[in-house]
Amino acid sequence: MEVVYSEGKYKSVDKEVVGLYGDITYLDKSIDTYGISYKDDWTVRRLLNGVHLRLNNRIEDIFNYIGLDIKYLNSRIDELSHTIFKYVMLAYLILHNERFIIFDHFDAGLSYKEQKKFIGIINKLREDGFYILVISNNFVFLSKSCKRLVIAYDDDEVFDGTVEELLKERRLIKNTSIIS
Repeated sequence: MEVVYSEGKYKSVDKEVVGLYGDITYLDKSIDTYGISYKDDWTVRRLLNGVHLRLNNRIEDIFNYIGLDIKYLNSRIDELSHTIFKYVMLAYLILHNERFIIFDHFDAGLSYKEQKKFIGIINKLREDGFYILVISNNFVFLSKSCKRLVIAYDDDEVFDGTVEELLKERRLIKNTSIIS
């Protein structure tokens, strides 16, 4: 799943977005993660609003916040494109006030334009007090969206520092075959 959340805290994730180059299994020993439950035949409105008859007023605001067209509220989840589905999952977490959001390879399959849009959303979320952890194997994307980077290899941390430190001093990475 591309969007998960936690009620715990990972290391010193605070005001800056942290990127993890590796796999989410690396986090299993340090935080509990939770996904979003839904059924494919639900509409987006049903997922976000539950069984309430009146639409939650915040939903429209959240859709505007992440740049998602309100028309998707009446679409079934299994009819959404992969990209729209990712943004709907993000809207769900914002609506339910989950403050620690983990983007697990969210950038996979996004066009360059959508990646730029997503980086803007990450920055807005950070400014609004959300704790953000971005997991990806796309170093270019991580370097544009994160200030701090953790590199995990075989569930071991081999680097933790800023992107600038990594670019200046590759020798800071503990000696593993990941470099080759």
